[in-house]
Amino acid sequence: MIRPVLSFTALSIALSAAAPSVTAAQPLDLAGRISASRIAVISDGDFSAQTYATGRLSPRESGFRDMLTVLSIADGKVVKGTIAVSNSVTAAPEILQLTKDGQTAFVTERLGEREAAGDTVKDLPPGRHLFAVDLSDGATPRLADTAEIAAFPEALSVSPDGRRVAVVSNTPEASLVQIIGYADGRFGPVARFDLADLGISGSAATPRGGVTATNVHWHPGGRFIAVNINTQNRVAFFAVGEENGAPRLRPWGNIVNVGADPFVGRFTPDGRHYLTSN
Repeated sequence: MIRPVLSFTALSIALSAAAPSVTAAQPLDLAGRISASRIAVISDGDFSAQTYATGRLSPRESGFRDMLTVLSIADGKVVKGTIAVSNSVTAAPEILQLTKDGQTAFVTERLGEREAAGDTVKDLPPGRHLFAVDLSDGATPRLADTAEIAAFPEALSVSPDGRRVAVVSNTPEASLVQIIGYADGRFGPVARFDLADLGISGSAATPRGGVTATNVHWHPGGRFIAVNINTQNRVAFFAVGEENGAPRLRPWGNIVNVGADPFVGRFTPDGRHYLTSN
């Protein structure tokens, strides 16, 4: 028995193979069984299947690039659009999310795109960008704006109203939560919060005292976020407010000890529980 495989208005999936830029409208046998109106896929053109084993990037002559591919589904047909957007498969799939209306995609890059010189993973620069892509025309996605954020972003989450993006980054010096406003197709200033200043610190003889944030997720009410600290097997919660017109972050409730390696997590739709796995 075949069942509908998607139940969200917009679904984001991260893959590690790039595809040529093609825009087309065509029938899809499963289109009538899919309840999503839009599917977004990111592909890391720098990594091939063997890169994790060899450390070598895709051959330059392959022509692969980091891409965002969008499939818009309506009336049993699929319209495909693509745009080059830097991203990295070295992070979790949480580096891509669409707004609830499916009109904007946000993407960040843990590692930047390869430069003119260098053919190994070690040659890739730190990622430092957050991208907003306008999907109002599904056939021709358009880069709306770019924000510069702290190096090595690990995950992002879009607020329920689509007006703020939370990003966690792990620089050599600090684990940071960043809140960036978004309105009328433009990013606002980047507000940065060091987790050490919010009560999340460590004493390990490793970068950041052993603190690594791997996930951030907005509460459905839009007033709180959860942050997974997978190296300490903990999840922290923060209230998001404003002070003098700028975002403010303060601890909310307890820091919860969980099982080993809580890499990602999600609030339930009613906001009463937070789910994570080890």
